Amino acid sequence: MRFLQWEQVLGVKLPLKSQTRRLVKEGEFLLADRVWTGTTDLWDTVQTVYDHNGHIKWQTGRTYACQRPDGKTMGRTPKIKTIRRERLGDINEDDCWAEGIALGQTFDYTQGIPFDCYDCPICQFRYFNPQSAFRCLWEHVYGPGAWDRMKNDDVWVLEFEVFKTPQGSQIEVSRCAAGS
Repeated sequence: MRFLQWEQVLGVKLPLKSQTRRLVKEGEFLLADRVWTGTTDLWDTVQTVYDHNGHIKWQTGRTYACQRPDGKTMGRTPKIKTIRRERLGDINEDDCWAEGIALGQTFDYTQGIPFDCYDCPICQFRYFNPQSAFRCLWEHVYGPGAWDRMKNDDVWVLEFEVFKTPQGSQIEVSRCAAGS
């Protein structure tokens, strides 16, 4: 499971991220079930993405221990909070922040004033809006022109919280393969 994909693929430290996007593959579907939580005496909704064979791919409330491609664990554990399906190109400003796009500031020497900009966390190039910075980030992972090819494709938006993995804990480990 590759929740921290940008950092793992490119080997750079990124801003705190709480959301990731994954392309919807043919045959995948999302179901939401109401379950009784006996510990809190409340009903809760569990969202599950199934693959084309009916196997669970992602599920809310579940934790995953990611491994880097070299087999070492990341030391951080993501727990999925919500799952939704949307078009890649519909990403909004708040989602860009959650994906790790950082607000920066630069200086306009012609006007003599500072102004806000948005940094691509990989190349540090600065953009005037967060969506353009996310597009740059997307193309660093999926290749040049990927945004134009994929912006109308559906993606799973996985919102998660990340916490440090205690030493020796037994959390489900999923190999972090590209594109999964």
